Amino acid sequence: EFTRVVELDPVNDVAHYFLGFINTRHKNYPEAIKSYTKAIELEPGFPLSYLELSDVYIKLKMYAQAIATLEKAISLMPMDSGIYWTLAALYEENDNIQQAKIFYQKGLIFDTNDLDVRRRLILLHLSDNELEPAIIHLKFVLENDPNDVKSHFLLGLAYEKGKEFKLAIGEFEKVIKLSQRFKEAYIRLSYLYSVEEQYDLAIKTTIYCLKLEPKNPKLYLLLGMFYNEKGQYRLAIPAFKKAVKLEPKDETAYFHLGVAYDNAEMLDKAIESFYRCIELNPQNANAYNYIGYLYAEQGVNLEESIKLIKKALELKPDNGTYIDSLGWAYYKSGKLDEALVEMEKAYELVNDDPIICEHLGDVYYAGNMKEKAIELWNKSKELGNQETQFLEKLRKRGGN
Repeated sequence: EFTRVVELDPVNDVAHYFLGFINTRHKNYPEAIKSYTKAIELEPGFPLSYLELSDVYIKLKMYAQAIATLEKAISLMPMDSGIYWTLAALYEENDNIQQAKIFYQKGLIFDTNDLDVRRRLILLHLSDNELEPAIIHLKFVLENDPNDVKSHFLLGLAYEKGKEFKLAIGEFEKVIKLSQRFKEAYIRLSYLYSVEEQYDLAIKTTIYCLKLEPKNPKLYLLLGMFYNEKGQYRLAIPAFKKAVKLEPKDETAYFHLGVAYDNAEMLDKAIESFYRCIELNPQNANAYNYIGYLYAEQGVNLEESIKLIKKALELKPDNGTYIDSLGWAYYKSGKLDEALVEMEKAYELVNDDPIICEHLGDVYYAGNMKEKAIELWNKSKELGNQETQFLEKLRKRGGN
């Protein structure tokens, strides 16, 4: 019928518009585009032609044409929030995130209360680490929908990224009150409790999360790390062992297991765990250094100790802690000249570490540089070294 109207009256813009509408419904998109384009040519002030044409372009994934058409429609309907949001979605689809955010925000000027648009905008701001606008929108959403679990979780993440840990904890606690099986909230909570040195809460939260996800190796890893922080090494060990049983190729879990064994004075098992790290990742500099330092501390396998620490330094040549380890291995081997060179180099790189200060003091003392030794030992004490043997050494040799 409209085809006939167009034939009889080719300048009838309404007929061209409805012909485009019919072609769209029949999925005859090329003809629909021709009809809408002609309708716009005849009557450029009719906004529906632009909207329908842009819809066809979107169906055909001709996004550039859709965007250009909608931008023309805005000039005719500048207060229509839906046009802004459709444009925003198209820009987002084409990875133009900055333009997407601009148009979502413009649409909100005319429809402030659309929470779904705010939620979309929140995700874009968070993906670009724009915490302040994300938090503003999240607070608005939660004022209007206080039981929105996901928004509480995202607000917690935003606070965590901004290092406002107490506020983040508050949001994650709200999440688990609203949804007791929200596993990721428990994980974030346990981590933040540990940041705030609330290790009992971190442990309790992780144990509860393990009831929800008993075969998650990362939860056992976290649990072991929290026990390590509390100094409960013999409780940490079974947690790490469970982690490596569930994920046998997790070098991080093996490394922390080694640390727990070391602190529990189970040195053979510690060294075995660190060697397993190296098997899994021959580039694990920390593991090479840790074994080498353990050997040096015990005064055993000193040639192997030096070799291992040198390997760590091949991987991380400017690491002051590793250089200190090498100096200490030389010192334990009776190679004072080599020890002094390495220790002074370590101190230049890291002059606020109490152990490095103590070690350099020991080397100075062995080289008959007593005043320098006492100066470094006193500094080590000021930096927090309260080890009993160290304090007794300091007292006997004239330190403060």
